[in-house]
Amino acid sequence: MAPDLNIIESGFARLTNTDRAIGVFTANALSAIKASWGRATSIEKRLGGAARHSISVYIMSVVAAAFDRNMLDTASVDTITTLMNHAISIDGDRKSPHVPTEEHDVGPSWEGPPGGPWKAKVPTDRRLELNYVPNMPGGHWSISIDGVPCLFGDDTEEVLIRTLTLLKVTEGTASQIANRFRTPNPFQRRS
Repeated sequence: MAPDLNIIESGFARLTNTDRAIGVFTANALSAIKASWGRATSIEKRLGGAARHSISVYIMSVVAAAFDRNMLDTASVDTITTLMNHAISIDGDRKSPHVPTEEHDVGPSWEGPPGGPWKAKVPTDRRLELNYVPNMPGGHWSISIDGVPCLFGDDTEEVLIRTLTLLKVTEGTASQIANRFRTPNPFQRRS
């Protein structure tokens, strides 16, 4: 799927209207998204794929910032869910930001080759990948959700717990949204 600027701009605006402090994140991300927009539609496959992945990452950075700011009211969670699902659905050149490392024990929740990257051993519908990304302001560990980096931290288990919490909140909301628009089947037997 191609990025949709209307979804992105309206989602960022709704989050900013709810919490003005998130505006710093949304303004920065929107500026970077617009700068990548022309490359994202390029016919040159690698350039276009990399630009679309960058757009996904910028959207997900706003999702992470909103989640970390505890924007968990119903309207904000609906918006976070929409933005996260849109970021994941964008076709892009998903390259792992992982830097191989032998020095770290990643804990019991992860499996993979020595040096990483590692896959989560927890049951979830999403593909979670742990990456070592040194010198990041949010911490050395990043978890990608279906190939898009989202949350960062210094402790692998703490980042996993935050990621699973984000998924639980958004997946619960996604099913609630679907139920709002589901019409009952008049031919279905009731028990």
